[in-house]
Amino acid sequence: MSNYYDEIISEIRNAIEKENFDDASYLIKKELNMPYIPQDIENQLKQFVRDLQYLKSEHKIAKEDCLEDILKGLKGREKKQLISAEKLMGRNLRLCLDDIREYLEKDPFPEAAALIVEAIAEQEINEDFTWIKNGLQYEFSGDAVTPVTKSEGYYMASKDLENMLAKNPSLLDLAQKILVHKTMMLLPLSIDISEINRYATESALEACQLLEDLASYNHIKNHGSL
Repeated sequence: MSNYYDEIISEIRNAIEKENFDDASYLIKKELNMPYIPQDIENQLKQFVRDLQYLKSEHKIAKEDCLEDILKGLKGREKKQLISAEKLMGRNLRLCLDDIREYLEKDPFPEAAALIVEAIAEQEINEDFTWIKNGLQYEFSGDAVTPVTKSEGYYMASKDLENMLAKNPSLLDLAQKILVHKTMMLLPLSIDISEINRYATESALEACQLLEDLASYNHIKNHGSL
């Protein structure tokens, strides 16, 4: 029996060394689910579980792009800017504020810049920024900008959409995504309360067009809801 456990332990150790973490996890779980395990083997298996948790975390970090490489992407074409901006949303922007300021001041791709401004707002960065957006200059403090989904204008427009498209969940889901994009493109500003219905209606109509739902489009156009 000892030869069996020696082989299992060796197999698990080899899988971990080769970074076959899923295989190692499967073997460990299989053995731990056995009705009987010698105490010393059980202790080794549980140590493997702890080791795997650490190694998986380290492996994930190692595979992530380094911050310097992500920032280089902001100097690329529109698609690269967008990819880099999406990655930066999960990073601590306080580590690269000078790079962010330089980027925003060079009239960057609006969709990518909007993602970064949203991240600045989410992280409540108490710093001043200047964003040249389509030739216009916006000056704002990061902690004074309200993240899109937390803004009152977005919330009220979203409720309008729910009332407008309550009978068509597919249209509603797409329209909500369009509304998020529209609201994000307003940053560092937000939806004005007086324009809530307009944004909701525009989002609903665009969703109808994308899904080629002419009947719903005409109904909303004529009646304001389904």
